[in-house]
Amino acid sequence: MLAADTVLSNVEILQVDYRVRGPTVSGEIAEAAITIRCPLIDFLDIRNHWDVRISLEEAMHEGISATSSELTRGEPQWDDVELIHYHDIQARLCLLFLALKQGPSIFRDQPCALIVMETSHPGHFVRLGIVDVHCVGWWAIFMRSRDTEYVEGYHFDGLTEEYNNRLKEMLAETDTQIVTLL
Repeated sequence: MLAADTVLSNVEILQVDYRVRGPTVSGEIAEAAITIRCPLIDFLDIRNHWDVRISLEEAMHEGISATSSELTRGEPQWDDVELIHYHDIQARLCLLFLALKQGPSIFRDQPCALIVMETSHPGHFVRLGIVDVHCVGWWAIFMRSRDTEYVEGYHFDGLTEEYNNRLKEMLAETDTQIVTLL
C-alpha cells in the first residue's frame, strides 16, 4: 500500500508479530506476521476480464446491471515470475482486499487486491502477487476509452467512478475473515 491509500472500512488489524536478529531497526527479520480481518475471495471465483465481454453500450447505458457488475480481474503481477503457471498450484489461492489506491482520474479509489496462497495451516497465507479487480463494465469502458472514435462526447471518468463505487459497496458487503499473512 502507498502512504496515501485509504484502508477499506471493513479491514481491521488484529495483531502484528515480528522478531529480528540484531538491531531492531536494521536487523535481519527472523519472523513476521500480521493478523487482519478483511474481505477474502477465492482467486478462481473471479474470472479474467477477457473471459467476460460486454459491449461499451451495455457498460455505459444499462446502468449497473448484474452482468456489468460482475467482478473480473486483470492479469496477475506475480512476485516470482515462475508463478506464471499458477494453475498448477494445488493450494488455495485468494484475493485479499485491504485498501483503495489513490491515483489519477480513472484509477482513483480502486481496491487493491493481494494474491495470497493458503499455507498448510488454515487461515495462514503468504503473498504471491497483486492483481487489478474491477467490475466487467469498468473494463469495457477502460479498454474502449482509449479509442478516439468513442472518446468524443463521453465522460468516462464519471462512469468508471460509478463502477469503482459499486465495487467498494460490494466489498463492504462481503463477509470478512480473519487472515494471518506471513
